[in-house]
Amino acid sequence: MPLQIVRDDIINIKADAIVNSANHKPIIGKGTEGAIYLAAGKEKLLAAREAIGVINFGDAKITPAFDLPAQIIIHTVAPIWNGGTSGEVGLLRSCYKKSLGLALENGCKSVAFPILATGINNFPQDAALKIAVNEIQNFLFDHEMFVILAVFGRKIFELSQKIFHNVVEVVEDKFVASAELKEYSGGLKYLRGLQKLNIPDKNFGKNFREQLLELIKSRGLKNSAVYTAANVSAKVFSDIRTKENYQPSKKTATAFALALELPLDEAQNFLAAAGYTLSDAIELDAAIISCIRRKIFDIDAVNDELYEKNLPTF
Repeated sequence: MPLQIVRDDIINIKADAIVNSANHKPIIGKGTEGAIYLAAGKEKLLAAREAIGVINFGDAKITPAFDLPAQIIIHTVAPIWNGGTSGEVGLLRSCYKKSLGLALENGCKSVAFPILATGINNFPQDAALKIAVNEIQNFLFDHEMFVILAVFGRKIFELSQKIFHNVVEVVEDKFVASAELKEYSGGLKYLRGLQKLNIPDKNFGKNFREQLLELIKSRGLKNSAVYTAANVSAKVFSDIRTKENYQPSKKTATAFALALELPLDEAQNFLAAAGYTLSDAIELDAAIISCIRRKIFDIDAVNDELYEKNLPTF
């Protein structure tokens, strides 16, 4: 699945890029940042971080990952919660946007995030989780990448389960309590030996391709009519037809669901074949779900509604 929420310490997750909730100054903080420094090699990572200097709130920079099983570490500085009156929401959105942009620029196929700003920055957990999921889903609407959100504490884990039913629980409460005590009290140790989350083989294309072609045939439609209605180019459709393991973006898969005028339950099954889902908890998805429920399938009409809500369009 292109977005997976997992309950695990981020240092245990195997991904091309690991995101560090960094201090704006080149120092080793507590919590997630301290765990990442210890896992990567404190001296090496600190030297690389010092070479960057100060990072502004909402910005992101990269260093090598050193001893972590990743290619790069993306250091982003999340805002400190001040009641929501100091631009905190915009800064937090920027952290995700810029981090995902750096992962894309550096050729990463997978990236793992903690839930930014919910530790000592005191950002409300429900709001922070919603921002994280919305920004990641907006990115995945146009790009192909496997994104992992690592949740840790009990409350954020339970909030995650309300959005995604398939949250993977790798660690349990007693481990979390022990780790948080060490990470936030200064007695930090790198905790290894737990089950690792392996990036799955992104072999979703075959099922999606088969379902798409079967739906077109069963409805007696012409290929050209469907890809035109989806606002997808003939070349992209040709790639889908000829490449068994073609992996569409969420944007492309959703556009075909609209072009085929699939009811919501059928649209969800169709998207699942490509590794996606539509969730009412995600702002962009909720707008698309609303269109489907009202039988608004025309791409231009859907785009009009998305544009009015300042959401990404097809």
